[in-house]
Amino acid sequence: MNAVLTLVLFTIAAPERKPLAPSEETPPSVHQQILGEWKLVSAVIGGKSEIANRPKDTILTFERKVIHVREDGIQRPNDDAAYALDTTKAIVQIDTTPKDAKILGILKVEGDRLTLCFSLGSARPASFASPAGSSVSLYQFQRIKR
Repeated sequence: MNAVLTLVLFTIAAPERKPLAPSEETPPSVHQQILGEWKLVSAVIGGKSEIANRPKDTILTFERKVIHVREDGIQRPNDDAAYALDTTKAIVQIDTTPKDAKILGILKVEGDRLTLCFSLGSARPASFASPAGSSVSLYQFQRIKR
């Protein structure tokens, strides 16, 4: 009888659990957010805009561990790169490995905008900027919606 009474009291006293509202749902991880196709919309290298010098249609396709490159509709398998993310840092870090080199960078995703910043030197960029005369490249991409 005590067990039944305890169960009844617990049931009455326990707060009702409500399902999470859409705004309280766990947002997708950065790993999930970057998957898909992204069109280059801005390129700054060493402080200078280089978008006019790039192919008209540059697309990056992020898969789970590989970035594929397509320029003007032509797949560029020699430019494909493995990548790894470190989301434990204040700014998400990305290491890409095209061919035999390792390029250190940072990234951020803001809705349908992806910003990548890489240094061709040995140090990873600390911010999303490409100072004049530096070896830092800053790229912005827009998600391609299908």
